[in-house]
Amino acid sequence: MAIKTFTSGEVLTASDTNTYLNNGGLVWIAGGSATNTSALDVNNVFSSTYDNYRIVVEMASRTTLQYGLYQLRTAGALTTTNYNSAAKWFNLTLANTLFQDNDQRTTSITGGPSGDQSLNRWAIWSFDLSNPNKAQQTGSVGAGTGVRKDDNWYSYINGGVQSDSTQFTGIRFIPSVGTYDIRYKIYGYRQS
Repeated sequence: MAIKTFTSGEVLTASDTNTYLNNGGLVWIAGGSATNTSALDVNNVFSSTYDNYRIVVEMASRTTLQYGLYQLRTAGALTTTNYNSAAKWFNLTLANTLFQDNDQRTTSITGGPSGDQSLNRWAIWSFDLSNPNKAQQTGSVGAGTGVRKDDNWYSYINGGVQSDSTQFTGIRFIPSVGTYDIRYKIYGYRQS
């Protein structure tokens, strides 16, 4: 698409707005939060409107050392099988530590450390989700940083796939154990 430039005194029309200002970047779909929860379900956020999504999650643990996970949903039903994911956590606090932990899962997609609510320290995890609403495999890749209850700062990378050919419409955020506080934002990538 051509880049439109406006000159002084030119009138900005509805057509200009629709054509040039609304055709790029991310589109807000949903956001919310939960306190002291073991699961947060978000339904009806994936549709045929977008192929790919950006999801930003902030987490703070209420209990033990933990990290964030997610599972996909369709028409309110949870899918807990056919995942393959891995995450590597790099300890930023300890000198000369290549990585602190490696987590692999087959029942969810794994993220990284969830932060520590008692210290008001939140971890942030952002990931891209490809084609969740198409009848094909759904891929995920992300990264984040945070401090866990062991008071060490971590950075992490993660990736995974849900291999069912299902048209997913929602997502469930869960901690690996216990409960946590969570805030999320979901955006769709514009098609053009």
